[in-house]
Amino acid sequence: IKAHQSEIGCLELNKDGTILATASEKGTIIRIYKTSDGSLIQELRRGAEKAEIYTIAFDPTDKYLACCSDRGTVHIFHLKNENNKDDKTQNQKSFLGKITGFLNIRHEYSDSEWSFAQFKIPNIKSICAFGPDDSIIVISSDGKYYQAKFDPKAGGECQKLQEKEIFTK
Repeated sequence: IKAHQSEIGCLELNKDGTILATASEKGTIIRIYKTSDGSLIQELRRGAEKAEIYTIAFDPTDKYLACCSDRGTVHIFHLKNENNKDDKTQNQKSFLGKITGFLNIRHEYSDSEWSFAQFKIPNIKSICAFGPDDSIIVISSDGKYYQAKFDPKAGGECQKLQEKEIFTK
């Protein structure tokens, strides 16, 4: 798999080992591949500016993927796969993506999909995982625990449910 133009900064397998997510050191694009044949399933855009991605996480049903970076935002993406074929939820596409698609032109910044839900946290090293009932859980290196709920249909900004100190330095 020729995953990225630069070195891989983060990667994750889903629980069955059938899907691989990779992010480059640049941290702007996450690519999703089938492990059986290496084919590209989806290209997700975390942002346009360089970021260090600390975590990529699949939810247990492979319906969603989340990532944490040094930019202070947890991004949640809707994944395309057999389990989701009847779901109408979609990630955001850029305006350029609509134009270049219409003109049948491929462009790196326009073909990728932007996150459909986001959760803001302090710009500190963090990891994330999916929790129960459409929630995301984040633990930061400064000892904080966050839990936020995302709307699986509308997306947008997540609603913070909890913020706690779990350990101190």
